[in-house]
Amino acid sequence: MSLRFLDCELDFDLHELRRGREPVHLTPKAYALLELLARERPRAVGRQQILDAVWPETFVGDGSISVAIAEVRRALGDSGPDGRSVRTVRGFGYAFCAVVTSPATAEPLPSMEPPPTAVCRLVAWGVDQRFLAIGEYLIGRGKECGLQVDVASLSRRHARLTVGEREATLEDLASKNGSFLNGERLAGSFAGAVHEGDEIRLGSVVFSLHWLANAGPTETLPPAGGAGPGDPGA
Repeated sequence: MSLRFLDCELDFDLHELRRGREPVHLTPKAYALLELLARERPRAVGRQQILDAVWPETFVGDGSISVAIAEVRRALGDSGPDGRSVRTVRGFGYAFCAVVTSPATAEPLPSMEPPPTAVCRLVAWGVDQRFLAIGEYLIGRGKECGLQVDVASLSRRHARLTVGEREATLEDLASKNGSFLNGERLAGSFAGAVHEGDEIRLGSVVFSLHWLANAGPTETLPPAGGAGPGDPGA
């Protein structure tokens, strides 16, 4: 998976930053900081969370963060606290603020035949899809989740998606970074109704739900030998 923004591409699989098509060298800590901010976008990340994630079990001060931020900004061709890619949130931390032009690999959706039980498909970042049957799905980083998404901004048990024949609901499971439906954060145990193409955001991951054309209630056939609707004598 990769993010494209400005003239840059951040490749999470290769752990590499590129400008144009040329790799840009970053020290391990600076790269880890850039990836953290990018994965948590658009949410601002506090200094303590940065220290815990980038310098775990190591005592360093805010100066280490400032040095890494300066390195990241140089690599991105950014400058100042209100740059195009990384902005300073005064008194708190930093946020990735670049406009992402391709939030994942630019490959088209894989050509897949839906299983017979599927009623809809859940699309992540417009490029990755999973077919879903009627039922309940836990979404999160935990191995117990039916929809496991290994992204740092998701909680282990982040949300529950309940799929029906032609309707679905989304419930937040007290996640750290929240579950959003069309930009509105779901509060408490409230389950929001999800419609065709609605934006679902869990942490930094954006999903949409799309119903299959042939999904829906099963048509009831007339009794064998009987007249169907529109037949003479019906």
